[in-house]
Amino acid sequence: MVSFPQFPSSFWGAIFPFVVAFGILITSYFTGTFPNIVIFYFALFTAVILASGLVGFDKFVEYLGFDVNGKTWKIPFYILSGLVFGALIFKFINFLSSFGLSIYPFPLDLALSDVLLSTPFMVSAINLFIVAVGEEILRTYGNFAFANWVAKRFKVSTETAINVGVFISSIAFILLHLPAWNFTPNIFSYLLGASIAFLFSQLCFMFMSPFFGPFQIREYVIYPAIAGHFIYDVLVDMNLRLFPLWV
Repeated sequence: MVSFPQFPSSFWGAIFPFVVAFGILITSYFTGTFPNIVIFYFALFTAVILASGLVGFDKFVEYLGFDVNGKTWKIPFYILSGLVFGALIFKFINFLSSFGLSIYPFPLDLALSDVLLSTPFMVSAINLFIVAVGEEILRTYGNFAFANWVAKRFKVSTETAINVGVFISSIAFILLHLPAWNFTPNIFSYLLGASIAFLFSQLCFMFMSPFFGPFQIREYVIYPAIAGHFIYDVLVDMNLRLFPLWV
């Protein structure tokens, strides 16, 4: 029995948008170019819609975690929570770097890092927002689709299926960084990146707990993950530009 009937329950249905993304990225790697960021994420949105059948704005908003049951006053709280969480993750990564441990924050190949850092900061921030929205939609789709596959294939509880689904989706997501990270054998970067992705999703599920009182929501909400992802990338960008913030 699948836990989320609005998403596919097959492994290939779950992995399809990730394969599309990887195909674009690996092509970029071998050609030394990168597609326009809007075109790239539009392709991912299209892949998600095709794979899940989320045709129509209402379905897209509801099933991917943008709907808060009409209580829009909660959204700023979710966004703020994500911003704080993402900033703390960034601080923790900086702490790890003092022990010689690090995660590659920008592409190592295609000279793309230099291009990104030569882009005006405000333009870069807009690009990073598009990245955060696009990648969290992709991972959210993966969370639920892989959870369905796990529930159907292994007959486990919904809670277990969700946790395993989020784990698989996080791994699939971080493997998309293989071309950008020049296929580095540094396993720690992939493990740390997947862990961060996993935590961002768990933050979204966390608000389903009664512990949050009036801010509790019965369904998955994507805003904390988008906000956390965005602020983490922005702080990395600022750090590499040598802005005097947590450097």
